Amino acid sequence: MATQEVIWNTKPDIIIETGVARGGSMIFMASLLAAMGNDKAKVIGVDIDIRAHNRDSIENHPMSKYITLIEGGSVDDDVMEKVKAEIPAGARVMVILDSDHSRDHVLAECRAYGPLVTEGCYLVVADTVVGHLTEETALKKRSKLWFQGNEPLAAVTQYLTETDRFTVDPVINGKLVMSSSPGGYCVCTKA
Repeated sequence: MATQEVIWNTKPDIIIETGVARGGSMIFMASLLAAMGNDKAKVIGVDIDIRAHNRDSIENHPMSKYITLIEGGSVDDDVMEKVKAEIPAGARVMVILDSDHSRDHVLAECRAYGPLVTEGCYLVVADTVVGHLTEETALKKRSKLWFQGNEPLAAVTQYLTETDRFTVDPVINGKLVMSSSPGGYCVCTKA
């Protein structure tokens, strides 16, 4: 719901999401852009491994005209060049980081994608809730485990000390009573 509110309020032309998985959130965001009547808008999905059946489902979905898929490491130079090539001049850009949740990777993504976010739009760092869990309360039945200090909240906290372009939005984050991303909605306040 928070992502939907942010998209509606800021009306981005481009939404970049790292971490495609099955593409559900990309299709959801594309449907929001379509509902707002922005025929030139697009969601750019970046993932290190876009499985053939997921690619097929996304590319054959009615919202596919609003979606561009880029396969490769999200912070690799060639991938970043492909992403930048998809952003038209003057476009309003929003970014959602939801791939590898290790601190160093998320921090690298913040540094790579943060400069692409336009003033008034958002950098959303997903799954910051992990930073609020102790080792005892952290989820353990997962393919990868993240504990305090090596997770998205630690990364976004570090990134915010490196730039004055973003602030954690107290209004949208204040609405996140139940969320996987508390403190992860950062609004760009400077060009």
